[in-house]
Amino acid sequence: MSNVHPTINLNDTVPAAPTGGTNVKWQIDDPNAAIPNVSAYLSAGAGGTGPTGPTGATGATGSNSTVPGPTGPTGPTGTGSTGPTGPTGPTGATGATGATGAGPTGATGATGATGGTGATGATGAGPTGPTGPTGPTGAGPTGPTGATGGTGATGGTGATGPSTGSAGGDLSGTYPNPTVIQIQGNPVDNTALGSTQDGYIAVWVNANTKITFVAPTAAGGSNAIQLRGKTIDPSIGSAGAAQDGYALEWSNSSTAFVLKNPTPGANSVSVTTGTLATNATENDTLTIAKAAKVWKIAVTGSARVRLYQSTWARTADASRSNSIPPTPGLAHGCCGDWYLLAPSAWTANVAYAVGTMIVDSNGNYQLVTTAGTSTNGSHPTWSSTVGNTTSDNTVTWTCISLAATGFLFWCAPPVDVKNADISGESTSIYAAITNLGGSGTITVTVYYIPQES
Repeated sequence: MSNVHPTINLNDTVPAAPTGGTNVKWQIDDPNAAIPNVSAYLSAGAGGTGPTGPTGATGATGSNSTVPGPTGPTGPTGTGSTGPTGPTGPTGATGATGATGAGPTGATGATGATGGTGATGATGAGPTGPTGPTGPTGAGPTGPTGATGGTGATGGTGATGPSTGSAGGDLSGTYPNPTVIQIQGNPVDNTALGSTQDGYIAVWVNANTKITFVAPTAAGGSNAIQLRGKTIDPSIGSAGAAQDGYALEWSNSSTAFVLKNPTPGANSVSVTTGTLATNATENDTLTIAKAAKVWKIAVTGSARVRLYQSTWARTADASRSNSIPPTPGLAHGCCGDWYLLAPSAWTANVAYAVGTMIVDSNGNYQLVTTAGTSTNGSHPTWSSTVGNTTSDNTVTWTCISLAATGFLFWCAPPVDVKNADISGESTSIYAAITNLGGSGTITVTVYYIPQES
C-alpha cells in the first residue's frame, strides 16, 4: 500500500475518492493556512455510506440585509464501510419488579421435615382439667411369687371358758350355775324370799342350826345386830339401790353404826352471797360437821374463801389484807384460805399441761387429763356431762363442773375444818367470802368428808 500526498488549495474542490482500495490521506501542506473547517475521509472500494459530516458554520449575515441567506445543500452521504461492532457494554441496572402474574396458583409443595421441639412454654394459669380415664392394664406377664414370710408371733391365750362339773364345798349342784347351800360350813336356809321380806338380814339361828333371813329389830331386840358390842342401826334393813356402795360409820349421836356414803362428793354444802361489789366481803355460816376434811371447793366467780372454827376467829381475822396469808393451823382459828380465780377461755393451737382448767363455750369447766396441743381452728364440740371427755387435737379434756355449779379447786391434801364454838361443839363452820371479780353474786360449794358428826 502506497501513501498519496495531494496538495490542495483553500478553494479547490474535494477530489474524488481513489478507487481500488487505496487509502487516501488529506494533508494541509501550508501550516499557516487558516482553514475553518476541512472534511477528510478515507475510502476503500465501494464502502457503505459514511456518517453525515458536521453541519457547516452559518455564514455571517450580510451587512445590508436582514434576511439570512439560503441554506446550503446537504453534503453527500458517506459511503465508508460500517466499522466493527464495539464490545458489549456493561449490564444495566436491574429494572423494577414487574407486577405479579395472574396465572393459577401452583400445586402445594411437599411437607417439609418436622422442625425440632421448641422450648416448653410457661404453665398456663387456668384451672386444672379433669383427670383423664385410666389407661388399660398392661399385658405384661405376672412376676414370680415372692418368698413366704416368716411365721408371725403366737396370739394371746383366749379367755377361760366356763367351769364345768360338780360343785363342792359351800356350793351344791354343777357348774356353771351352782347353788350356795352354806357359808363357812354353816347351812343357809333355802326358804324363798319375796317382797314381804324386803329389808331382811341374814342371822345365825342356833335353834335351827342354820343361817336364816329375819327382819331386823332395834337395839336389844332378839334380832339386834352388833359389831364388837356396838349396835348396828336397824335402818340398814331398808337399804336399797340408792344406798348401793354405802359403808357402816359409827355415829356417836345415834350410839350405833349407821350407813354412810363413803364417796366424798356426796357430802357438800352451798351458800350464795348477796350482790357484792369488787373486794366486798360477806360472812356466812355453813352447816358441815363438828369435824371434817374439805377436799374440793367450787365457786361461780373469782373469790377469796376463808373458813373459820368460830365467829370470834373470823372477826379477829377480818382486818387482814387480801395480800397477807393467814397463820396456818387450827390453833389460830383459820381452817383454810383460798384465792380462787376464774379460769380463762379455751384458746386454739395452745400447748396445755395436765391439770389446766378452762371455761368452754357453754360456760362449763373442762380440765386437761391428757396433755397436748389444742386444735388450730374452732373449738371442739364440748361434752356437757360431768365426767365425760372431749378430744381436742392431741388434748383430752374432762368436764368437771357445769356453769351452774362453778369452777372447781381441789385441796391436796384435804384441809381439816373443826368447830370450836365457846358454847359447845356444833356442826357450823364460819365463812368469809370476798368478791374478787366484777359486781355480782357468788355461789360457794364446799365438798367435805365428815370426821365427826
